[in-house]
Amino acid sequence: DWNVDENAPTLPTTVNPNPTVNPNPTNGLVTISGKDLKSAEVINALGQCVASATGESERLQIDLSGLPAGVYFVNITDTEGRKCVRKVVKE
Repeated sequence: DWNVDENAPTLPTTVNPNPTVNPNPTNGLVTISGKDLKSAEVINALGQCVASATGESERLQIDLSGLPAGVYFVNITDTEGRKCVRKVVKE
């Protein structure tokens, strides 16, 4: 019997609508904009959290001016626990 029961598609749990990180590239302060944001963590290439922001709003700000130039990842979580990742370049 080669019949396989179909499962309902599982959608990834991502923040909706998609948050943005501006300005990008940046020299300092970045603003994360989106709906029902709860937290954002900036992760370096070694996987270390180097900056973060929390709050329940549509805008979070993080100051990257003290970090060395490079590529960082921003892990963003909304109030419902959905997550997404954005890349930001620090000049």
